[in-house]
Amino acid sequence: ACGLEHTIVLLADGTVRTFGRSNNGQLGINVSGAGQSRLTPVQVLNITSATAVAGGDSHTAVLLADGTVRTFGLNTNGQLGVNDTTSRQTPVQVFGISSSATAIACGGDHTAVLLADGTVRTFGQNSSGQLGVNDTTSRLTPVQVFGISSSAVAV
Repeated sequence: ACGLEHTIVLLADGTVRTFGRSNNGQLGINVSGAGQSRLTPVQVLNITSATAVAGGDSHTAVLLADGTVRTFGLNTNGQLGVNDTTSRQTPVQVFGISSSATAIACGGDHTAVLLADGTVRTFGQNSSGQLGVNDTTSRLTPVQVFGISSSAVAV
């Protein structure tokens, strides 16, 4: 998967490698700031059972085999889904998604999660209605997309 200036690679053993810019911690290696780019792949900390990866402008999402989602990087709009706007340099678990995620996707500053029941949760920036909740208020935690009650198969 690719973010704005970083790349995320899921390996067969469930670990994740990242490379590129890490100005906001989006590589998940506990570093951020100017001059912290990585020119070759580095292993994301504390991820051993990943099944999918996604990249936003300056944040990363990882789906784990247990149906939880970990995020890291820029969080100015709540795109990490952890009920605050503090950026993270290492993976943190998305609030309220405990075992049922089946797919993930990232936009510039928002994130979407497909759940096993066919519903979709979104969080982060919502200035153009990209969260699908009939307003333009950004969200710090996952909210259910309106009108998709059980029929989504991909996000």
